[in-house]
Amino acid sequence: MVTFRPMNIETDAAFMARLYSFTTAEPITEATARDWWTLRKDEIRVITLALDDHNEAIGYSDVDHEAWMKPGRFYIKIIVAPRARKQGLGTQMYVAALCAARELGATELESNVREDDVSSNRFVEKRGFKIVFHPFESTLDLARFD
Repeated sequence: MVTFRPMNIETDAAFMARLYSFTTAEPITEATARDWWTLRKDEIRVITLALDDHNEAIGYSDVDHEAWMKPGRFYIKIIVAPRARKQGLGTQMYVAALCAARELGATELESNVREDDVSSNRFVEKRGFKIVFHPFESTLDLARFD
């Protein structure tokens, strides 16, 4: 059985780092998670953790409006641990996050998904999100660079 509760960055930074790291080529640290998810002045943020029977975080939803964003525009992120996917959890969290965003005055949502994450791209496209741009990851080996 999955339970939900608000995220507390003081106690949940390790969960957030682990879950977020499923979506990126380079894992983030607990300190980075604490920095990223500490609420800042004029920021609106609703983060909900999904916990399994062992009180282990298996997903989160994040609805965020930062001070520099235009009114009505919100960022939304739904992350589900690979072992908990394909069971409806992402959909359940998305519906709740969408309701929260609307209650906060959202008129436009944005998100990002790695281009090589086929199932996540299918998930967001099914919900009406459109690809606006394609970021890419690159590295430069400075020892071999001339």
